[in-house]
Amino acid sequence: MLNNKAILITGGTNLLGEKFVEIILDKYKPSKFVVLSPDELELLNIQKKFGREDHPCLHYLLGSVRNRDVLYRAFQGIDIVIHTEFLHLGYVAEYNPFEAVKTNILGAMNVIDAAIDRKVKKVISISTESSSNPGMLAGLAERTSEKIFVAGNNYSGHGGTCFSVARIGSVFGPKENLVSRYNKMSETGVLSISDTRRSRFWMSYQDIVEFIIFSLEQMTKGEIFVPKLPSIREVDLARAIAPECDIKVIGLNPSENLHEILLSDADSQFALEYGTYYSIIPFYLDIGTLIYLGPTEGVPCYHGFRYSSETNKRWLSVENLREILRLG
Repeated sequence: MLNNKAILITGGTNLLGEKFVEIILDKYKPSKFVVLSPDELELLNIQKKFGREDHPCLHYLLGSVRNRDVLYRAFQGIDIVIHTEFLHLGYVAEYNPFEAVKTNILGAMNVIDAAIDRKVKKVISISTESSSNPGMLAGLAERTSEKIFVAGNNYSGHGGTCFSVARIGSVFGPKENLVSRYNKMSETGVLSISDTRRSRFWMSYQDIVEFIIFSLEQMTKGEIFVPKLPSIREVDLARAIAPECDIKVIGLNPSENLHEILLSDADSQFALEYGTYYSIIPFYLDIGTLIYLGPTEGVPCYHGFRYSSETNKRWLSVENLREILRLG
């Protein structure tokens, strides 16, 4: 899928982008791999880690999806674009709404325009569980971005650029989220958790990269791919990391939900279930009739179905979490 292809990743120096670069260079042989990032310091750091001396296919470009001209230059000769540059922290977007709109929404429009005009073959955009049931601006902006990428296929036309979305769950890694926070808190002897009932989906950076590649292989046009993931309880993660520490419940902050939803009941009426994932299928209006133009081998989700971390059938126990964390 990725061998002998020219690939570009936006936001390529974030933690997901760095993991993507690592895995692609290890498992595939792209003809060209462009890392585009608006962060000059992180761009320098990733160049030190993955030098062109060892990986001549790599090219590093400074730029943001907010700059349409940069994308038009960067997308020249590119086959596949992985779009990971977006604002997703709820409290940051609430305080800086203009910036969230410029990056998540106008940036999405810029990616679509540049991809179509530069004849990119496939574009997959990344969104998170916040887009499924948005309550804050970050989630609303992600949801709008999803809609824009699905509709981008209307602009590319038959035989043009294919656009799809991969919607991911919470990310857990050594430098991110609760894992690092709890490791730091363990030094004090007390771990603060939001709520003993709070649940989340579990997904590592490795899992995300593999799901993105899988989505690229499966996509036709306009699908939103949703992985089937195990759930965890926040309190179990705390006990797995530091069983000797006391637990202090501090309550949810305004940007947190008690449970995560990857597939809402509104999404499920257009969703198909497969073995390891769901696909929210796109419909295009044709003389008053909604018609899906892609494959339909999956099983339709029942009306009102919701894929939530609370009601999930797969759970990781404290012992499972300890083993995962031990293996890194």
